[in-house]
Amino acid sequence: MEKPKKEKPLGVGIGTIVLNKDGKILMGKRGDCKLYGLPGGHLERYESWEECSSRELKEETNLDIPPDQMKFVAMFNVIEKSKQFHYIDIIMLCRHDETQEVKNLEPHACAGWEWWSLEDFETRKSELFYPLQVMIGNKEEINLERLNKLLA
Repeated sequence: MEKPKKEKPLGVGIGTIVLNKDGKILMGKRGDCKLYGLPGGHLERYESWEECSSRELKEETNLDIPPDQMKFVAMFNVIEKSKQFHYIDIIMLCRHDETQEVKNLEPHACAGWEWWSLEDFETRKSELFYPLQVMIGNKEEINLERLNKLLA
């Protein structure tokens, strides 16, 4: 008798918090669902979280931040059964290199980039991609004091 096939999460997503000198975070309006998300994408086979974060950031924003400058922030098991959504989401962090200009290199996937304050995350929560709504619900991990300490 054959065992029933167990489904696995859809994938591992990596989002990168790019923090600028004013304490704001780079956000992009996704083309698929018109909600805002961090730069990021899917972890590829044999790729470290830092490598994925660096690669996706370069591909989407033209920011060239080396993997060794990426810091781990948090990991979330994001489940929304009603939408058949299940991802393992990893949040990485880097400081914006002010000498580099943010560009929208994937206009088919992103309507544009903008800088958000942490207060924007609360006041514009309904505009956030679902995994980010999960992330901001975890206040002890996502705050400016902690982010700056991780980058120190």
